Amino acid sequence: MISLNHVSLSIEDKRILDDVSIHIERQKAAIILGPSGAGKSSILRVVLGLWKPQSGTVVVDGRDITGLTENRMLPLRRKMGMVFQGNALFDSLTVSENIAYFLSDKNELSPAELKDRVEETLDFVNLHGTSDLYPAQLSGGMKKRVAIARALAFEPEILLFDEPTTGLDPINAKSVVEMINKVKENGTTTITVTHILQDAIILGDRLTLMNEGRIVVSDSVEHLVRSDDPFIREFFFEIHQELKICKEKQLI
Repeated sequence: MISLNHVSLSIEDKRILDDVSIHIERQKAAIILGPSGAGKSSILRVVLGLWKPQSGTVVVDGRDITGLTENRMLPLRRKMGMVFQGNALFDSLTVSENIAYFLSDKNELSPAELKDRVEETLDFVNLHGTSDLYPAQLSGGMKKRVAIARALAFEPEILLFDEPTTGLDPINAKSVVEMINKVKENGTTTITVTHILQDAIILGDRLTLMNEGRIVVSDSVEHLVRSDDPFIREFFFEIHQELKICKEKQLI
């Protein structure tokens, strides 16, 4: 479904991605984990065709998009939804207007069908009854769920999440993670990038860990926790401490 093959990308002489290869199968969930500045969000921009790598290839839905023009990229991009870290909602528009803003331009829907689509996606993200509210009236978690609803309204085959729980309190973060799992269970191919270890472990059994633009390892949570690699052990320090405490208390 999505493959990056030996992709390298530099911007203003700064290496952003360094020989990155990753394959994501259709209807699977990819979790890309790593510290801030590791290059995680850059992968999303490359998949969307917003950034063109200097070397390597990017294949989406069986098509090499590496050299596609903007016009030729649009049909593929319509198959993808993006949930931005900052939500990117329009403050002057209501919740329903935010969701319908781009949808009305790209889909031949009647006003009644458009309204039904908006309500359907709001129900999916558990925000029934919020259509006439403005972003300023919503909590951080609710804004994130509106952003997810807006992306889902296009019925995308691929959904990209950029740091979906950053800045949220634990309750709202848990709600958003549950929503991403719900999207995943519906069969949508998802890529989630995060630096939050707990979210990554909940969202996927297999994690791709990045650092300084390179993939350090792609493996199961179980194997990563038991790795002797110094960087991996440092990144999973909290998990190791929790395991140590549990063993000392004879809980495991």
